[in-house]
This record gives sequence, structure tokens and C-alpha cells, in this order.
Amino acid sequence: MQRHFKSIMNQLALALRRVRSAIPKCGQSQVPQTNLTLTHIAIRAASQGSAMNDTANQKTIITSISHDPANALILRGRPLSQQNPDGTKTTWIYDLNEPELSITTYSGTTASPEGMVGKSNYEAEVLDANYGHTKERSTRLYTGNPAADTILSWELNEYETATGNRMATYYSDGTFTSNIWDCCRITHTIARDGSISEYYDISGQPSWSASGQSTHGLLPGANGLFT
Repeated sequence: MQRHFKSIMNQLALALRRVRSAIPKCGQSQVPQTNLTLTHIAIRAASQGSAMNDTANQKTIITSISHDPANALILRGRPLSQQNPDGTKTTWIYDLNEPELSITTYSGTTASPEGMVGKSNYEAEVLDANYGHTKERSTRLYTGNPAADTILSWELNEYETATGNRMATYYSDGTFTSNIWDCCRITHTIARDGSISEYYDISGQPSWSASGQSTHGLLPGANGLFT
């Protein structure tokens, strides 16, 4: 049995070496910064023989907030920017105003990191700075003036104060989801289409549970009824 196991492991090791030899080389480096950020550089070689500084290599640069104690706990490790090989760039802007943390995520290019005026969308999110819960999230049209940006869609989460359990999520199209809890678990959920799922324990089987779902709900719109 032991010899058979060793034979299998040797075959797996040989197969892994073959796979690795067929994959283009990749290099990674992490450069600590003095301003409490960390830059992570991932390089995918253009070919097996490419040098680290080959201009044909694909480079992804990610800058994030370091885990230095001087940074607020909820901010540590969060990304600040990601520059991709195709020239696109994602930028995260944080505004910590306890007890809330506002996060704005822009998708653009190196030349225009916030996107194109009147054409690009961005995401805005508000978190509970103490628990990390998402309180609200919206998609907005970038105009160059945040006060004039159009809200394209939004969602709002509702939590129970005592437990922090998420009770409901409301959406800009008029739909919502809802959770019904007992002392320590969800017993029912209502989906956006109006369908209801019930979760219950199997008697005598404490480590097992089951669920059932209705097939009758109400979708948004005049003809939203379905069965």
C-alpha cells in the first residue's frame, strides 16, 4: 500500500513539473513604501526566455494600504489602485468618517483613471466602519462633478441593531430581499422575484438541514406574476 501511494505521488510530481514547464514564467515582487502603502508587481513573461525587464512582458501593478498599525484597522490591506497590462486602471478612494467608511471605485485608464466624462460608470459604497457591513451601494455616471453625477441604480441594506444580522435589501427597481431569523440562523428568505425559501432542521439530525422553496412570486412590472 505504501509503495503504491509513493508511486502515485511520484506520478503527480512528474505531471506537475511538466505543467510548470509549459507555463510562461511569472515574477512577483512586493515593494514596501514609506507612506504606509504596499506595491505588488506581478510580471507575466512574454516567453520562456524573456528577461525580467523585457518590455513585451505583461505587468500588473497593485498598490494597497499596508497593515501598519498607523493605518485604521478597517483600511488595512484594502486596494488603492490596480494598473493592468492592457492600460486599464481601477482606483479606490476611501473617506473614513466614523462610524462610516465611504468607498468610491473608478474604472478608467492610466491617462484617465476616473473614466470618461458622460460615458463611464463608477461604484459608490458606504460601510459600517465598526462591523464592515455594506449599508448602501450605488452605480453612478461619471460627469467630473460628484454633486451632479446621476445615480443609475442603488441598493440599501437594513441590519438588526442588536445582532448585526442583515434583515433586508432594497433595490432601486422596487424589488427587495428579506431574511427572517430565529435566535441564531435564517429560517426564511424572500427573493427579489417574490419566491420564499424556508430552511429547517431535520429532526434527530442536528448536523443536517433542508430547505423548501415556493414557485409563486411577483416580478416587477405589470405582467410580473409567475407560477
